[in-house]
Amino acid sequence: MLIAIKAPGRVPAGSIRGSSTLADVVPTVLELCEMPEAKGLDGVSLVALAEGKAQGRPVEAEEFHERSDGP
Repeated sequence: MLIAIKAPGRVPAGSIRGSSTLADVVPTVLELCEMPEAKGLDGVSLVALAEGKAQGRPVEAEEFHERSDGP
C-alpha cells in the first residue's frame, strides 16, 4: 500500500510503502500533534514507518459473500 503523509518538520516529504489500515490514521495524527496515545485503538502510528525506523505490519482482511440461489 502506498501511504502519503504530509507533516512539515516532522517527517520527510514523500510517499512510503508499507502495510497499514484506516485504523492507523488516528494514532498517527495523535503522535504528529504530540498528544498522548489513546488507549483501546486498533491502529498504530505510522510516524516511525514514515521516518524509515519501522516496517509495515501484516494486515488481514476477511470477506463474506451471501449465496443467492434466485429471486
